[in-house]
Amino acid sequence: ADPLAADTAKLLQVARTHSVQVHDAYLGGGYGVVGEPEREAIFALARSEGLLADPVYTGRALVGLIDLARQGTLHGRVLFWHTGGTPALFAYERELLG
Repeated sequence: ADPLAADTAKLLQVARTHSVQVHDAYLGGGYGVVGEPEREAIFALARSEGLLADPVYTGRALVGLIDLARQGTLHGRVLFWHTGGTPALFAYERELLG
């Protein structure tokens, strides 16, 4: 992750002062298992920003971001890199909408 961060900082012409941190405490119930935290995060992003997020990867990353923000462990600017995944929403219609 650090080489990608360095290349991105160079491309954006910004100083890179911190390394990338990876948190693996937000894996949820396992691959493809959509829990309430993922549902809440996905719907919050859709309501507040108009962005759709898949429940497998982006939804879990959102759960982690929201939790870290609530804990007060995030300082300064934070980049949430949403790489897509919207097509996966259709495979999880029942889990997301009930």
